[in-house]
Amino acid sequence: GSITSTVQANTTAGFSIVQYTGTGSNVYVHTGFKPRWILIKNTAVARNWVIVDTARSPTNPAELFLFTGERDVEAARGPDSGSDYDIDILSDGFVPRTADSAVNGSGNVHLYLAMADIAGNGTLPPIYGR
Repeated sequence: GSITSTVQANTTAGFSIVQYTGTGSNVYVHTGFKPRWILIKNTAVARNWVIVDTARSPTNPAELFLFTGERDVEAARGPDSGSDYDIDILSDGFVPRTADSAVNGSGNVHLYLAMADIAGNGTLPPIYGR
């Protein structure tokens, strides 16, 4: 499947904000950089905001997630842990390996904010046009 993006911003500054429609199957989401931190929200159904990052899950599939609306904020999720979703974090995007509506509900509009994995001293490049 493919994802049609309607908004994308500042990939050269180290972040991307995109609206996409989920497919319900493994799908590649292009960010233009290797994400260090990803926040995903399905806008069509009442599901939690989901956060995944490479600090908690340094190898694929990423299975440790933060859930902003839960009492147990951090949890292991995904087929490899006996639960319902995994995400592969790639050099230029990510792949939700699930049909779970929180991150890839078929026909549902999702928003994501991805922050880049920045090598070196961790500073962002200058942002021009201010």
